[in-house]
Amino acid sequence: MSEKLRLPPGQRWTKGFPTRTAERMPEPFNAKTWTLIVDGEVATPFRLSYSEFQALPTTTQVSDFHCE
Repeated sequence: MSEKLRLPPGQRWTKGFPTRTAERMPEPFNAKTWTLIVDGEVATPFRLSYSEFQALPTTTQVSDFHCE
């Protein structure tokens, strides 16, 4: 059976990574203007630039996800 016969109505094949969203597309990422703001119910509100955010310690977690 041809792959195109399996395509649901209203959908199209793409060779790139498909983007599916109901929202508007975000602006292109700009590391020079990106800011993380932590405020609200925190003891000390603060802001981080992208380079400050990247400098934070990291961890790696590997998990399996299963759909039923």
